[in-house]
Amino acid sequence: MAELFESKEENYQPYTQNFYNPFIWTKNYSKVNGIVEVLLKLEKSRVRRNVSMYVVNLILNNGKVAVSRSKGWFNNHPNSRWHTYRSAIKSQDLLQELGFVKISRGYRTAGFSKGFSSTLEVTDKFKVVFLKEDIKKEIISSRLEVDVSNLYDILVDSNGYKGVGSDREKAISMDNIGKEITTALQSHFLKKGLEDALRNMSKLNTELFSKITLGFDDGRVTNTISNVYLTRIFKEDGCGRIYQQYASSYQQLPKEDRKHLTINGLKTVEVDYSNLHINLLYHKVDKDNPVEDSYMAIVKVLLGKPDPEIREIIKLYIIIAINAKNFRSSVSAMNLKHSKMVRKLKEKNIKFKDIINAFGKVHPDIQKFLNSNISFELMLKDSTILENVLLRLNKEGILGLPLHDSIICQKGFERRVKEIMIEEYKNYTRLSITVKISAE
Repeated sequence: MAELFESKEENYQPYTQNFYNPFIWTKNYSKVNGIVEVLLKLEKSRVRRNVSMYVVNLILNNGKVAVSRSKGWFNNHPNSRWHTYRSAIKSQDLLQELGFVKISRGYRTAGFSKGFSSTLEVTDKFKVVFLKEDIKKEIISSRLEVDVSNLYDILVDSNGYKGVGSDREKAISMDNIGKEITTALQSHFLKKGLEDALRNMSKLNTELFSKITLGFDDGRVTNTISNVYLTRIFKEDGCGRIYQQYASSYQQLPKEDRKHLTINGLKTVEVDYSNLHINLLYHKVDKDNPVEDSYMAIVKVLLGKPDPEIREIIKLYIIIAINAKNFRSSVSAMNLKHSKMVRKLKEKNIKFKDIINAFGKVHPDIQKFLNSNISFELMLKDSTILENVLLRLNKEGILGLPLHDSIICQKGFERRVKEIMIEEYKNYTRLSITVKISAE
């Protein structure tokens, strides 16, 4: 099992620590709560609860988290009834007064890009009191319950409630969640139902991800945490992507940095589904994709020859167009967020309507799905397929991690991972797909 705080060196860099999770369900952490009850027995229960929440956040994030001390932030962000501005500030100050944390003001963080946040950093006293083996074990195992609360929060919000309060907590149970959320998502293509998805993620966290310790083969020190805990996040229209929440994750690393990623000290390889969302659109019409490279084929129609740089731009636009509600919004998104790429298209005299028309020539059977706002459905399908792949890897004792439409595995296992990915895609769709190994 990956150890927390196993290195004496800091595993984070200034200004990039992760923002805390204010929605941690503190009932899960009886050992932490017991210590807090003794230390702060004269304080109000909501203050003690906030202290427990910050302690768990610090343990999950290798000893340092970004927090807010701004009243404006609390007024403008959804929070639970017990996590109020006054209770939060008092609990932060108590942790510092008791010698458990150091508070630093004005640190810019990756999760707080438009302003500055304060940070909490653990002291040696914190490590002595809160990092005993039984407490660490409880924290790691109880983290699995975050899946349940996060998924329930999303559904509660979709039913008209805001924030997270005591009414939600009374309803938290696998039975209630299974009935309410599975019913809500039945029309959104989650074949096995939400209960199975929750159980599968718990199984993967316990049996697979907990065995993984991440590092880098070039000795670099980053704020990416070494231990892995993942959850599936569903939205009303689907999604279900597998993420590491409220912790600096390997999933956020640039591609060049991921090349140096190690699993338990061994080098890694990425195994990727090619053109996965295009292939899943073909699944909707029960046909195989007629071309191997869905995006380069469009480039050839537009330019008469391959162009790798233009291919990447067109790929991005097609992905945006699949998610967009209409043509105008897809163009606006490109102009707003990717102006440099838009200029490259103009240099080649390529208009967005030209791309749509070329897409129709290459993929006439699925052109109707452009600007159809269907991406959450596709994400739900691709994440379910990846979950099935991960369950197979776990059964065969192969360590692997999901990354959108690919699997990161230890070097030497990539051939078998490729075979499993092809098999699981076919099991789900009855169709074929190309899977590529990054080193090939």
